[in-house]
Amino acid sequence: MQKMRHYIRILNKRFHYTSKYGLLILYLLLCLSYILLSCGKPKESNRNMVKLSFDKMRLLSDEIYSDSILAVILYYDSLSCTSCVFKDLYLWKKLLKKHKNIQICTIWKYPISRIKELEMAYKVDNISIPLYVDTANVFCSQNKGCFEALKAGKALLIDKDKKTILFEGNPLKNKNDKKVFLSTVKEFINL
Repeated sequence: MQKMRHYIRILNKRFHYTSKYGLLILYLLLCLSYILLSCGKPKESNRNMVKLSFDKMRLLSDEIYSDSILAVILYYDSLSCTSCVFKDLYLWKKLLKKHKNIQICTIWKYPISRIKELEMAYKVDNISIPLYVDTANVFCSQNKGCFEALKAGKALLIDKDKKTILFEGNPLKNKNDKKVFLSTVKEFINL
C-alpha cells in the first residue's frame, strides 16, 4: 500500500507539471487497456454443462428431444400460468421459425396430481415441442448452476455438447434480450 501511494505521488507530480490533464489521460489509458484486455470470447471452461436426464422424466408430447446444433431449454413450475406458457411457446416457435437447426424443449416441474391438467392443455394447443415433466426433481438437482436463471423465467441456450452459450434472458419480453439472443444464435451457427 505504501509503495502504491509513493508511485501515485510520483505520477501525480510528473503529470501535474507537464500537463494539466496528464492524470486524466493516464486514467483513460488504464481504463481503455483494461477494456481491451477483458474483451473477447468467453473461455470454454466458463460454460456450464447442462445435464438432461430425459429418461428419468415423463414425456407428455409426441415430440422427443434430439441433439441439435442449438437448443432452447425452457423451465416451468406449477406456479406458471399454463395457458400463458403455451402462448409463449407459440411465440418461441415464431421467433425461431427460420432457424431449423434450433430445437425448443420444455421441462415442467409439476406434481403428479396436476399432470392431467398439463396433458389436456397440450392436447388442446397441439404444439409440436418436446414437453417433459420432471416429477422427481432431477433437472433442478443436476443443474444447480443454471437453475437460478431458469427459475427467473429466462431461457437457456445450449449447444450440441449441452453446454450453455452464455445467454440468459427472455427475448419474448425484452427487446434487448431479443437482439442479443438472435445475434448469439447467428454468431454460433456461422462458426
